[in-house]
Amino acid sequence: MNKYAVPLIMAGNILFSWSFSQIRLPPGGGAPLSEAVLALCFLTFSTRAVLEEMGEVICLAPFILWWVFCIGWAALGISDYGLWALRDASQAIDSLYLIVGFNYARNDQDLNRLVKWAPWLVGLAAVNTLVGYTFRTEIAKFSPTITTEHGEATPIFGSFDLGVTVLIWAATYLVITAPENKSSLGRMAVAGGLVSYAIVMFQTRTGYLQLLSMLLLFLFVRRKAGLQLLSFLPMLLLVVAVLGLAGAKISGRLGNEISMDFFVGHLGAIFGSADRNSEAVTAAASGVDQRLQWWTLIYEKVTSDPWSFLTGLGYGFPLVPFTNSQGIQVREPHNSIISVFARSGLIGLFAFVWMHIELFVNSFRSYYAARVLTFSREWQDMVLWLIAFHILLLAGAGGEDVMEKPFHAVPYYFLWGVLLNLSYRLLPVSDPDSESPIDDSLGPCARNSA
Repeated sequence: MNKYAVPLIMAGNILFSWSFSQIRLPPGGGAPLSEAVLALCFLTFSTRAVLEEMGEVICLAPFILWWVFCIGWAALGISDYGLWALRDASQAIDSLYLIVGFNYARNDQDLNRLVKWAPWLVGLAAVNTLVGYTFRTEIAKFSPTITTEHGEATPIFGSFDLGVTVLIWAATYLVITAPENKSSLGRMAVAGGLVSYAIVMFQTRTGYLQLLSMLLLFLFVRRKAGLQLLSFLPMLLLVVAVLGLAGAKISGRLGNEISMDFFVGHLGAIFGSADRNSEAVTAAASGVDQRLQWWTLIYEKVTSDPWSFLTGLGYGFPLVPFTNSQGIQVREPHNSIISVFARSGLIGLFAFVWMHIELFVNSFRSYYAARVLTFSREWQDMVLWLIAFHILLLAGAGGEDVMEKPFHAVPYYFLWGVLLNLSYRLLPVSDPDSESPIDDSLGPCARNSA
């Protein structure tokens, strides 16, 4: 189960995103496939043994608090709200994939297979996004459909909710793994093209924030990669200029013709600044005010009494009074951090922040520890690339309900588990005077924990 099903679950979530998260086992009224596989995985290994190994490199207290409190709080809501309580606690449930990811990486062969195949999977997802999003309307017409939890039919092919993240993540791989002493013009051109497509065609404000987060990451840990990633800027300016001179009219997700005026206005919409010349930008700017109203309403409810402030409002009901154009009730306030605070209060938010501090500190320690190993550059690159993925999703979580969607949360926490296992392997041998027990045929498995 752990060896074969888990990689397929990761691939399905990354490639098909929303439509994949609607698959249920058994079909129809069963549990979501990712959660069903999660439950089955815990039957195949000793959870206690895995947690003991995790505890050697990280403080388990915030994780135990997070899982027990949030999942327990959701379980209490089942009597009043049914399975919607568990649906609203999907992030807490999916975060158990962190344990599954750690256990998966305990096996040397599985870990090295993951490291070899992950870039190819993301590359395939990037190509799928480039081609599929360009012809998304045509693909949706001929795609089979699947029924969502709201009773709505959605195409299986043509879902690109992870599109921007995949394109930027693929671009970061190219610049992170670029040779140090050789020309990387080809990699820079491809990376710049991927980022430019994400900006031009998807036109998402969270995409701008995700790109900024990558540039800030590279500023502190690998400036050369950051400069290479900036290759998108002259490429983007060139594309906009050529389109303008040629009189070509190409529209992105919002329908606006591509121009520098649009991008400047769209950036301003992040802060609620409207552009009277663009209906799409004006609508985006008005959405900021709407979300601020949601967040203010949630804050007032959570702080209405000390108990709600400490424990949150609970699970099983929508947090916002809004129905979208399809008549579907919106349940989350388009900010995963606020969702955590709203549903689990100060206790849940404290656990969430604490465990992320633990995760990032250990990951960066592993990044620097990899330098003393035989395969330092290869594995340092992999650790940095995985860190980049988590920062990308967290950057998006500030303006969208990222963590409440399994196709984000499942790969997010699974890869955190893999990173933790790399810490378990790397940190004990980070002493320069110690002999690195690396098997050349397997790669840098610093500690055989299979």
